[in-house]
Amino acid sequence: MLNSQYSISGLVISYEFIVFIIFYIGYIDLYMTQKLISPFIFINIFILCVMYFTSCQISKTDLIKLSFIKTLLLYFALNFSNMNAYNLIIGWLMLIIYSYFSDENSIYKCNINDSNMKYTFLISTIIYIQYAKLI
Repeated sequence: MLNSQYSISGLVISYEFIVFIIFYIGYIDLYMTQKLISPFIFINIFILCVMYFTSCQISKTDLIKLSFIKTLLLYFALNFSNMNAYNLIIGWLMLIIYSYFSDENSIYKCNINDSNMKYTFLISTIIYIQYAKLI
């Protein structure tokens, strides 16, 4: 494991925030914003599912704060996104690569096992497919 301190949640929040600032300043157009934001929709949904479906050592107050921030960013991202099968697969690949190189249990102070990850991955995929109307 190469990464034991950077959470995917913090990385995605920072990335999306920077993309939105650059868009609102006017350096990139709507089309480029869609291309930059869309693959991260699945990861946002996955992070929200992990927060609620796994046993992590996080206070209820922090859980509510993080949920509010993630939901707010997800709301803005959904308004700019192009949800399709291609972006879902890109989101899967980014998440799998992150999971391979990271120790989620030490990053999140959770007891996440493989069955928890598979369950949240499946639930997140179903939510994405349902929302994107891919089926």
